[in-house]
Formats: sequence, structure tokens, C-alpha cells
Amino acid sequence: MNKGFVLALCTVALFLGLSSTAAHAQQCTASVNCHNSCFLNYECPRPYPPCTLVCSASSQVVSCTGVSSCTTTTTSVTCDGVTKSCPTTSQCHQSLYSISCGSTTRQCTYNCPV
Repeated sequence: MNKGFVLALCTVALFLGLSSTAAHAQQCTASVNCHNSCFLNYECPRPYPPCTLVCSASSQVVSCTGVSSCTTTTTSVTCDGVTKSCPTTSQCHQSLYSISCGSTTRQCTYNCPV
């Protein structure tokens, strides 16, 4: 047999073997709802005029993808030994002149937002 032909045949066989292995690899996914939605309704204090600030944040979902194992608890997910947990603090916060929910912040102003 021609050495070039044998080399080409071996290369094709190796490629097909690797492709077959990759195609058979299974993935798993785990996700958990953190049940941490929140809502704030806040009346601005003096010296600001009467103004109500409102904000809310949806519940967060934590998820992961693994190759060998995926598990969940009520507050975390673990994929291939790596754990992701739900936040332990609220998404909504109030200070003296502002509120925040998730990535949204509302501040008291002298011109109350409509």
C-alpha cells in the first residue's frame, strides 16, 4: 500500500473517532429559582417635596451546565463539583434619599418623577 494512502486513511479514522466521542458526550443542566423578588414603595422625606418612589426586581435564577453531574438544592446548583448559590441578601435596598431594586436606583429629587 502507498504510505500516503495509509496516512490519509489513519487521519480520517482518527477524525471520525474524535468526532464520535464528542458527539456522545452528554451535558446536563441544573437551575433553581431563588424566590427573591422584591418591591419597594417609598415616600421621600423633607426637605424634598412629597414624592413616592417605586421599584421592583424579579426573582433571580441560578443555573449551571456540566458534563458528568448536575444537582440542585433549594438555594444552589452544582455542576461537575462547582457550586453556585442564590444571593443571601435582598435585591431591594432603601437609604435615606433613595431606593434600589436589582440594578435600578430611584433617588429623591425636587422635581418628583411622574
